[in-house]
Amino acid sequence: MPARRPVPPSVFADQHEHVRLLERCLGDDNLPIDIRAARALILLFGINTSRVLCIRADQLAERDGETYLTLDQHELIIPPRLAVLLARLSAPRSRSTLPPNPSAPKLLFPRRALGQPVAAGSIGSRVKRYGINARGGRNTALIGMAADLRAPVLADLLGLHIATGVRWAKYAKRDWESYLADRRSTARRTPRPDPSA
Repeated sequence: MPARRPVPPSVFADQHEHVRLLERCLGDDNLPIDIRAARALILLFGINTSRVLCIRADQLAERDGETYLTLDQHELIIPPRLAVLLARLSAPRSRSTLPPNPSAPKLLFPRRALGQPVAAGSIGSRVKRYGINARGGRNTALIGMAADLRAPVLADLLGLHIATGVRWAKYAKRDWESYLADRRSTARRTPRPDPSA
């Protein structure tokens, strides 16, 4: 059986629609806060829904007046309005009648079952109810990031497979051969450690 070829993304939000959706997520108090925060993260950074829903409170840090979100080993600066939403999410909330488990991770998007994130399908159906184009917004964010970042960096930052990062770079008309050339020239300039020292 031949491997199925990935289908290029076809659903995008145009720039004005993308900004309008992001503005709505950040500023519309009629939307539930978890929908606003999750969708704003997706619209800004192109992170997939499942990964957003697994974000823990300890992945957020504040330094020198800035809020940072750590994904794997990388820190993303969070815009102030989104930082306020995420701080409200990380505040203690009673979602269960069971006593809290101190060893369970403190999730920003918890399910009623302790220590479990909200199901992606559940939040996806709620997002549709509020008329937010999740796929188009994520695709637009991803294509924008792929235009600014090299494929390996994009893949590492967002937890994508390297082949997925390369495909997005191609969609954004980026070629990452120059990245490899940069890495080789940097490796030549960097002094190697002396193993005998």
